[in-house]
Amino acid sequence: MNAVCDSAGRARGLHAVFAALTVTALVTGFSAFNWRAPIPGPLRESLFIMHRWAGFGALVLLLLWVLRRGIAWRPRAHADEAQLAALAQNALAALGILMASMGWLARAQDGRWLELISPLPIHNLVSRPDTWLAHQLYYLHALIAKVLVAAIVAHALMAAWHRVGTMLTRVDGRTRE
Repeated sequence: MNAVCDSAGRARGLHAVFAALTVTALVTGFSAFNWRAPIPGPLRESLFIMHRWAGFGALVLLLLWVLRRGIAWRPRAHADEAQLAALAQNALAALGILMASMGWLARAQDGRWLELISPLPIHNLVSRPDTWLAHQLYYLHALIAKVLVAAIVAHALMAAWHRVGTMLTRVDGRTRE
């Protein structure tokens, strides 16, 4: 029993770290790339570095989770809550990997291959690649980030709903319909 509790506690802790890194990456990314905001250059550069580090950390944790867990799917005759949760987790994982890949590949355009392996930006924020493909990848990166924000909010609301339902079941034996 203790091994199960320890494993669940570690999973919750890693989920909290992953969530914090993801929120940090989203907030610093939206801030650094808000060109209408009067943010001084050095601060914008620092936000970009934080965005890159947090996004990279979240991607590493996400890939480790996917590799350890695999693609979650529980085939059954009728979709139930566990099956829908597995589908939603797969969709969130796919969005996260896709979003991170778009930004990472965009920075590597124009022969800037060191950007693929360096944890710090080799080139500063303003000197981003200026190719058609880089612009398309950046656009997709930002678009997926906005979709991911909505998906994360939905994920949090569904997790809260699940938690409340679980607590009600434990308190008085009710089942959720």
